[in-house]
Parts: sequence; structure tokens; C-alpha cells
Amino acid sequence: MGLLHLEFIATYFSDQLVSGFSTGASMHVFVSQLKDIFSIHGLPKRSGFGQLFLQIFDIISHITLSNPYSVLVAILAIGFLLAGKGIIDPFAKKKLRLPMSIPFELILVITATAISSFFDFHHNYKMSVVNRIPTGLPVPKLPNFHLIPQLVGDAIGIAVVTIAIHISLAKMFAKKLNYEIDPGQELYAIGFMAVMSSFFPVYPAACSLGRTLVNVATGTKTQLSAVFSSALLFAVILFFGQYLSTLPMCVLSAIVIVALRGMLRKFGELKRLWFLSTIDFLIWLVSFVATVGYDVMQGLAISIGFALMTTVFRTQWSRWHLLANLTGTNDYRDSERYHSVTHYDGICVLRFDSPLLFTNVDRFKRAIYKVLAEWRASRPSLYPVDEGGFAHLAGKNFDDVSKQLKDGSRVLFL
Repeated sequence: MGLLHLEFIATYFSDQLVSGFSTGASMHVFVSQLKDIFSIHGLPKRSGFGQLFLQIFDIISHITLSNPYSVLVAILAIGFLLAGKGIIDPFAKKKLRLPMSIPFELILVITATAISSFFDFHHNYKMSVVNRIPTGLPVPKLPNFHLIPQLVGDAIGIAVVTIAIHISLAKMFAKKLNYEIDPGQELYAIGFMAVMSSFFPVYPAACSLGRTLVNVATGTKTQLSAVFSSALLFAVILFFGQYLSTLPMCVLSAIVIVALRGMLRKFGELKRLWFLSTIDFLIWLVSFVATVGYDVMQGLAISIGFALMTTVFRTQWSRWHLLANLTGTNDYRDSERYHSVTHYDGICVLRFDSPLLFTNVDRFKRAIYKVLAEWRASRPSLYPVDEGGFAHLAGKNFDDVSKQLKDGSRVLFL
């Protein structure tokens, strides 16, 4: 996709779509952590429409099987992280002038692992732990190319979804951390990573919302953090995996849940969007509802489809404005939004906020005729049209309108 320069796909991921989709996806991440918080096993695997609500129903119906010790440890872990990040860390930065955030997640993991090992949480309290982590690396080997014809269809679907989720999350965090991303570079990076990993028996790599949120919550600013996290993971795989086997799963879930708290703040965008743009408000809402009501992949597809549909609607039912001269200037602005404006006799200025296409040329004609009927100029009129909204013109359509206006009393200017 990088070689084909398909990075233009990222332009369809508006800020509202990304925000609504990522917030909906965070709901899936949150619910997926509850089974480890309550240490409930044997729940059925859900998929398709309404899977999130079915998972919640399964957890509630099996709540009597939960482990109270696991719940207690999770509550203590969440309280520790909230107090550390919300109180201790800001205080330390302000009073002690620490140059970096305190790694409360790392402190929690080390402490919980040590306590779990000392008291043997797994056997004495029946708590779920990480258990044995295999050490060593597999030997690289060439993939089985005979399977390509059978897998190419699924591979394309996985690639599209992977790239869509990756770029949407990248845009979200780029906006939050105030930096720019290059979608083309992202495509090359994902492709190179997939090619390299194909020589090892691993799953296709993709962006994880939960892990990314944890990474950002620890103060990460650049991808350089991946070098250190990969080096640490490499050391764990080779040497230290056995020492993390007693880490309670509920502690890992607590870390993810605390990292998700920032996503809840995105609901505050709805009030602002409602006053700024009803369509952008609907894009956010549909993206969220589709992702929560269906699944992450299907929700993303529905979100993109709805966003494209709103583009058609905006073109089909474009807005137009009657412009007037701002008194004392050479600028023309919407006469309904400004009070100090001047209308010149015999001259009417119209702004049409859309490219002139076959889908909206009739609306363009009606806008002109409506303004002319209201204008009622008694002498030959100049009729300027502000082309600022015209990305391109459907020449035949514009010629038709121009000819109909040239009746001896009106002249059309562009």
C-alpha cells in the first residue's frame, strides 16, 4: 500500500471520526479487562453485533464466581496508580522539580510480583497470574509461499483494518501531543515490520489501544521509547521471564483501566461539536455508537462510510450566503452575520459553499433565482459569484446557468 501511495486513505479519518472511534474502542478494551479484574474464567467468546453488551451480561451473570482477593488487589492497584499520577507525580514535579514522571506502573509491577511470589497468591488465594513465560527466541525461517493464494484475501482485509486503526490512533495522539505524522511513512513502517516478522512464528503485528495509552500515560513523547521497551521485552524473553510468572493478571488489567481514563474526557467534545457543527457531532456519535454496538473493525467501516456519506450530503445540500461590503473595507462578508455592511444598488454578490457539480447545480440555480427575486434591482445588474468554495467547476453546468442569466438585464461574473 505504501508503494501504491495509498496514504490518501488517511484523509478520510477526520478528527471527529478518530475521536468517536477511539472512544468506542476504549469501551471494548475496558470490558475485556473486567474478566481478569474479577478473575472469572470460562466465559463464552462473543463476536458480532452487540458483543460488548453480551460480554457485560456474561460477567454479571457469573459475578458469583469472581475472586474477592483479585478484586481487592485490583482496587488497591487502581487506587495506587490514581494517587500516584494524580497527586504524588504533580507534587514531585512542582516541588522537587523532577525532569520526568515517576514510573508508577513499573513500581506497581515489581511490588505486586514480589508480594504475589512471597504469599503465593496463585495457590493460596486462587488468583490468576501470568504463569510461565517461555524463554528463548525461535529460529527464523522462510514462510510457506504455497499458502499465499489461500491467504491473500484475508491478508488484504487484515492489512486495511490494521492500517486504518494504526493511522487513526496515530492522528489522535499526534493531535494530543502536538506533532505531525506522515501517513506514507506509517505505511512503509508497518509493511517493513510485517515483512520482517514473517520469518518468525508470530501473529501479524498491529497497534494496541490499551498498550499505547499506557505508553503515553507514562510520559512517552516519541517512538524512541519503543527501543527501550523492545530491549526490556527482549531481556524478559531471554532471561527474566521466569521472575514475572507470579505477577497477578488483575494488576495488568488495573494498569490498562487507569490508562483509559483519559478517553472518557473525550465525551466533553460532544458539547463543543454540537454548537460548532451538527454534522461533525453526528460523525463523532455514529463512530462511537457503531464501534460500541458492533465491533472495532465493523465500527470503523461504518464510521468511514458515514463520514463519506456526510461529504455527499454537504455537496448535495450546500449552503449559500448573500454577501455585502463591510463598511470602510474592500471585503465582502455574509450580510446576516454583520451589521455594519453596505449593499450597492444593482450589484448582488452570492457565495456558494461547495464545488459546482451535477449533484448540486439545480440548487445553485435556485439560490441565484431566489436572491434575484428578493433583490428586485431596477437597472442592469452585475451578478458576481464568489468562487472561493469552488474546488473545480462542472463547465457545462456553469455555462447553462450563465446563459439563463444573460437576458439583457443581468450579467454573471465569476
